[in-house]
Amino acid sequence: IDEELVALISSLLSAQLKLARVADRERRNSELSDALAQTDALTGLLNRRGWDKITRDAQERLDAFGDSVSVAVIDLNGLKQVNDSQGHAAGDLLLQRTGEILRGKSTESCRVARYGGDEFMILANGVAPSQTEAYFSVFKESLEEAGIPAAIGFYSAQPGSTNIDQCIAAADALMYQQKYQSRVRPNNNS
Repeated sequence: IDEELVALISSLLSAQLKLARVADRERRNSELSDALAQTDALTGLLNRRGWDKITRDAQERLDAFGDSVSVAVIDLNGLKQVNDSQGHAAGDLLLQRTGEILRGKSTESCRVARYGGDEFMILANGVAPSQTEAYFSVFKESLEEAGIPAAIGFYSAQPGSTNIDQCIAAADALMYQQKYQSRVRPNNNS
């Protein structure tokens, strides 16, 4: 075998390996950047940008296939009081704990996001409207068991009648209704 040919093949293989490593490093850096751009730094959940991406995808599937999609909006009660009385580090711990609980109760078919401040969102794929209340009650009960007061509203998208944005708005309205009702004294008999 010609030594020059062996040297040329060796040189080409080395160059190919270097290019493959550079391409792989760039791909990983791009994936990492994309993931970081869509992840809430405090909780490790999706952030608003990530949430917007998954809701666009869910809307496309709802339009194309009529897939069942339900959404929950969760708002913590009392985060401001925690921040004011115990400091922002305690408030951050409360947000992190909430994120851990929501992530721990989520299934493979749902995505959890910290939408902003003390508001969290859950998008559940494949949850039929008749199962929505039971599905999301697990999250509410888990937060209650951990001593984290929160209001939750949920709603199911309906192909051809309720899109994802309307679903989110309805869930948000129900969450605020629950938040308001929790402020009314349950023992008030008037």
